[in-house]
Amino acid sequence: LKSPNYMFYKGGTLRFGKMMMLDAEMQIVDLDPKDPFTFDLDRYNEQLVAGYSRTLSDLGLEVFMRDIDKVGASMIARAPVGRAPVASGRTIDSAAGRLPVKPR
Repeated sequence: LKSPNYMFYKGGTLRFGKMMMLDAEMQIVDLDPKDPFTFDLDRYNEQLVAGYSRTLSDLGLEVFMRDIDKVGASMIARAPVGRAPVASGRTIDSAAGRLPVKPR
């Protein structure tokens, strides 16, 4: 991914929230490349929730984050409606309906 404002992590172990990435390959990209990326390690979860991420075919991760000083406004605009998905046996319950879960 080409972006002027990013952080790239490769190798080692990354832990964020309740997740752990072994042999890490993750790129964090600024959602607004027009200004410098302002990242706050103490408040990274707010930035993570205000953005989005996608898993790559090679199991790497791309994370798109808002600048910490822009998080407040984006969190209000992106407030979820309904309840968050919850694992329930072989399906995931979500506001959009029941989604099948593929077996491992």
